[in-house]
Amino acid sequence: METSVNDPREDALDVLIDQYQRLCALYDARRSSAEAKAAGILTAAVAVAALTATAASLVNHVNVALAVVLVVLLVLSVISAIYAASAAGLRGPRDRKDQVEGKPPFLSTESTQYRDVAEALNATAAKLLEACQDEASEAIAVRVRTLKLWRERQLDAHHLAQKKDRGAAYAGIMLGLALACGAAIVVLIVTHSG
Repeated sequence: METSVNDPREDALDVLIDQYQRLCALYDARRSSAEAKAAGILTAAVAVAALTATAASLVNHVNVALAVVLVVLLVLSVISAIYAASAAGLRGPRDRKDQVEGKPPFLSTESTQYRDVAEALNATAAKLLEACQDEASEAIAVRVRTLKLWRERQLDAHHLAQKKDRGAAYAGIMLGLALACGAAIVVLIVTHSG
């Protein structure tokens, strides 16, 4: 796009559009990473369940309480992994509270400092959009629409990345607890078989 020498707002709009496009790409990469983690966790959870069932069938005594806890943790891990891999993308209209504001949610990869800077970027964009709202210049009007588009797309990508990150984190935590429980079952089996 060719920028006008007379209006520096065109350059400012271009920079903001570029930054929102970059944020969108960053969030899409986070989403993909969370989906890959969820797939790995899902595979591991199924493998642990199969190994545990095989081991339990080979011994005479299994601690039923620990076995139940193990199964519950594995089921929770699988549900969280499936949510992170696919269901996290299914949602209704994005609520404005989902925007990058306030403190990060529980289990977030984002620091408070990042959220502060992202909020400042959004405030800058909002101020510039307001200043250009009634602009007659076609070059600015097109940039305003483009900025609005990328800003909304970035919010959608951010929200989805957050949900998938959390789902993968919950799945991993549940799998870790299930592994600890499985280890306790193995220790009990070994100590009772001797």
